Amino acid sequence: MDVRNLIDIPEVGDVTCGRFKPLYESSEGNCSLVYFEISSSTIPHKHERMTEMYFIHSGAGIMRIGNESMLVRSGDRIIIPKGEIHQIIPTFGSLEMEVLADPKFDPSDIIESPDFYNSK
Repeated sequence: MDVRNLIDIPEVGDVTCGRFKPLYESSEGNCSLVYFEISSSTIPHKHERMTEMYFIHSGAGIMRIGNESMLVRSGDRIIIPKGEIHQIIPTFGSLEMEVLADPKFDPSDIIESPDFYNSK
């Protein structure tokens, strides 16, 4: 049995997507679970290999995926297919969420597109 409190898991650092802590990685490397704290707008980006599923635990914000925007809040689940440009913009404070990545989360698979929404 592996029981740990989120407070005891070290933060790995910041990426385009926000501050993160790895929670779980399968031994085969085909999926992972990562905790993110998003305190400011993320840079629009996509992943060539990863499909992501967000589970929002606290906070609220605007989720952009491709040309769609929606309000997201605690309790929401969002699926982001690989190759889709996306961005999350917290509206009050920060968003805390867990992200299930398939295959495992890999920061080298973050492809930034900072001007994507500015050109719309």
